[in-house]
Amino acid sequence: MRDLAARFGKLLGREPVIVGKEEPSAWLTDTSQAIRLFGLPIVDTERLIGWTADWVVRSMPSLGKPTKYEVRDGRY
Repeated sequence: MRDLAARFGKLLGREPVIVGKEEPSAWLTDTSQAIRLFGLPIVDTERLIGWTADWVVRSMPSLGKPTKYEVRDGRY
């Protein structure tokens, strides 16, 4: 997450502010079934980051819903 925040910060011309503390463990996602069903993504990570940063810079609409990135109990 820190790396991703830094990449967005560079594109947006801002220094990311990380709030809270990192946990010693992390949730990992097995995407093998999604890849079997839909194939590999056709958009690479760098392009997706660029598109997202551009969307934010242009103040495009957002659903305004929480990301819940901090949730660790599986309840989203």
